[in-house]
Amino acid sequence: PQGPTAEDYRYFAFEEIFRGSSAWLKEKLQRYAPLFENAPEPILDIGCGRGEFLEMIRELGKDGYGIEINRYEVEKLLKAGHKVVAEPVQQHLANLAPESLGGVFTAQVVEHLAPRDVEAMIRNLYAVMKPGSPLVIETVNPLSVYAFHRLYLIDPTHIYPVHPQTLVFFMRYAGFRNVQIHYITPVPESEQLPELELPGVPEEMLVPGREVMERLNRFLFGHLEYYAVGFK
Repeated sequence: PQGPTAEDYRYFAFEEIFRGSSAWLKEKLQRYAPLFENAPEPILDIGCGRGEFLEMIRELGKDGYGIEINRYEVEKLLKAGHKVVAEPVQQHLANLAPESLGGVFTAQVVEHLAPRDVEAMIRNLYAVMKPGSPLVIETVNPLSVYAFHRLYLIDPTHIYPVHPQTLVFFMRYAGFRNVQIHYITPVPESEQLPELELPGVPEEMLVPGREVMERLNRFLFGHLEYYAVGFK
């Protein structure tokens, strides 16, 4: 397409191919429902994309809205009846009153930011969130060689991968409590190194080799993604 949203449509098409279908993603997001069903409102989705998380919180009966800079996706979400703010996240947070925001969710966004901007966003979120509100940040797992090469490097708009412990530090230093990391989206076993089997070799002699294979699998084929969760 031509016009002002042509470049934004290009990224929308890219996500349609490489992010997965909306139905699959919406099912995947159900893991976060227990964190937000009793969360203070309004709930914010930073980088709401195609709106799968906004649909989920609507089904939970929660008041929420999204931030999105892709104009093509913003138009689609508005037509679908969602509340969306089309502006950069730091600009939006700067205009919010202290403790005026409830729970916050953001998926596959922080790897599009420089580390200093990730830290600034988390610090600013703490200032505007209500006590007891959850902050959930999902991103690609750079500790997995498979995830780094198959997911992270495929997107030309990625800027910097976020190490899980770096994200934990940013959140704890900003003041969030009970910060935890959860690894999600395992690599299918068919893609991993097979268990060591040598016909005729006693089982006890295979133990060291199997331990090495297990370590290699964890290093090479660790979970594709992780999320950090903490509470104000």
